[in-house]
Amino acid sequence: MYVIAIPSYKRSMLLLYKTLNFLERHRIDPKLIHIFIIEEDREDYNQIPRYLYNDLISGVKGLVQQREFIDHYFDNGTHIISLDDDIEDIIFSNQEQEIPLNEFFTNAFDLCIKEDAFLWGMYPVGNPFYARRNKWYSTHLTFICGCFFGYINRHKLEDIKCVLTYNNANMEDFERCIRYWYHDHKIIRFNTVCVKTKYFGNDGGGMGNLQSRISSMQDSARLLHAHYPSITKIYLKKNGMWNLRLNDHSGQTLCIKDK
Repeated sequence: MYVIAIPSYKRSMLLLYKTLNFLERHRIDPKLIHIFIIEEDREDYNQIPRYLYNDLISGVKGLVQQREFIDHYFDNGTHIISLDDDIEDIIFSNQEQEIPLNEFFTNAFDLCIKEDAFLWGMYPVGNPFYARRNKWYSTHLTFICGCFFGYINRHKLEDIKCVLTYNNANMEDFERCIRYWYHDHKIIRFNTVCVKTKYFGNDGGGMGNLQSRISSMQDSARLLHAHYPSITKIYLKKNGMWNLRLNDHSGQTLCIKDK
């Protein structure tokens, strides 16, 4: 079995109408759903109907810090699915592969066990057109967006913790992918399944919108590239956002500078 952890910051109604609505539509047991907030926001989140989730847990401020709190909240070895509070849906680009969401979650963790992997996610676009010809899943180094991912909890393992992005959280999902891949030599991405959400939309859950994050994203991209020069490449997207490409250069020695 798995649990669902939703870190949310000052977006109670967005959580209600997006992610909780999404999970209810797909008949996910509310007993599996745990919402992590900061205590000062509890009154707002208490307005969410109680039948939609298991518990409302006061954690800590800051995305990476809250994720670390979540890891320590659950037992080692727990199968955790982390969702942002603005998830609208997932889309199977290949209808022959479409299955109920609960079954998809269970199968994802079963595949992790089979492949001896500890992190899984989905194709980081909202348009299934770009995913329909992809291989069902891959295990090499690829980007798994932090808005929707699953992992097997290892809260005592220092090597997989996000250190470089700890303070501003920009590109913490890139660092997570790199660290898991470097430690486990595998991460699983379902390349024909897409996440429907608004990347950099609204207020970013406390992270800020796209325009406000361009400068800090640039700093994070440069920092990660400086530490992992052989497996990252910086590029500028059309929207002005700095980004990274990941490539494991299979068969080559990983160059890592923060060890």
